[in-house]
Amino acid sequence: MAKYASWSDYESTVPSRYEEGATREAFERGLQGIAPSGMRPRPGRLDHYHLGTRGKGVVVVERWRDAMFVR
Repeated sequence: MAKYASWSDYESTVPSRYEEGATREAFERGLQGIAPSGMRPRPGRLDHYHLGTRGKGVVVVERWRDAMFVR
């Protein structure tokens, strides 16, 4: 995981990195690593994952903030 110098650095960098890394292919590789012998991930699940991550980089930052810090 990357290290950030400040919260503003984290907040400005993570959304784009999350969305770039949360691809259909990355999810497929992860599932293939744990799949039972002779089985593969369902294509519909892979597509659904990818569509579900679009535009969610900001949400990741917000949820991390809320989980780790209090106001």
